[in-house]
Amino acid sequence: MFKGAYGRFAIKFDTFMIHIADKSHINYNMECQKEYFIFCLAGFLFTCVVGTFSHFFYQWAGSSSWAALLFPVNESTWEHLKLVFFSVFLYFTVGFFFMKDASNYLAAAFLCMLMAVVLIPAIFYSYTAITGKSILVVDILTFFVAVLAGFVVAYFVLNASPKTALNVLSAAGLTVFLMLYLTLTFYPPQCFLFKDPVSGAYGIIR
Repeated sequence: MFKGAYGRFAIKFDTFMIHIADKSHINYNMECQKEYFIFCLAGFLFTCVVGTFSHFFYQWAGSSSWAALLFPVNESTWEHLKLVFFSVFLYFTVGFFFMKDASNYLAAAFLCMLMAVVLIPAIFYSYTAITGKSILVVDILTFFVAVLAGFVVAYFVLNASPKTALNVLSAAGLTVFLMLYLTLTFYPPQCFLFKDPVSGAYGIIR
């Protein structure tokens, strides 16, 4: 009889502890989701503001070489992708010191950038193929939509289970991205992505 009562008590106690553990796990996940949401919302706003002003930084810096590395030097599609890339890169670099516990941080950073830099030219060339010309308002909206899409992807990646292989590949992808942007401004290929539609030139316009 005593053993039976003890057994029932032990089962109830174990069930209670499992319930507490599950509840704590749920609360922890909710806190993480809230933290990731705030982080991505702040990133969206930061990228929109810094990216918008970055359009003018090269001229404000007196067309210096260091500014050419980071900011658009002409009106080509490739150069305008710097508005997204370096703003997002800066945000995630600084954010790392506040988000060290995020298991998919590198993947979130890379996929956020990738989504935005793919979406911008995709939308731009799709609508200009129909209209035959670029429209400033549409270009600005495209920038905001692409940045939003990028941080939506980042949010879901941050909330996903740890992906070691994806993080390794993302680190490699970020490195390739960075090398390309630090190089191709000075050595642009003769490709439509790099052509300034105003002057017809490539790279830095002297």
